[in-house]
Amino acid sequence: MEDSEIFFISYKDLNSLYETHPNWGKFGRLLAELFFNIAQTRTEEFIFFSHEQRYIRLLEEHPDIVERIPAYHISSYLGITNPSLSRIRKRIENKKAE
Repeated sequence: MEDSEIFFISYKDLNSLYETHPNWGKFGRLLAELFFNIAQTRTEEFIFFSHEQRYIRLLEEHPDIVERIPAYHISSYLGITNPSLSRIRKRIENKKAE
């Protein structure tokens, strides 16, 4: 969807880095904690939040996302159909107009 740069390190090389200096081990732990937290939050959102609440949170965290990413990708990310996303957008627009 957008130009990206991807860095890759093999599991073997990563473990070698961990063994070379304690700071690499700390870095790896912090990175693992970050990704665990992201996964946990996303899972909780699917369990406890409505479709509309998930969409609103997405807009709060990434306000320019609707200009950058096609709606069908956004609806897929939110776990809803494209027509449902359209209804949610319309409902939110109507609330702002009131």
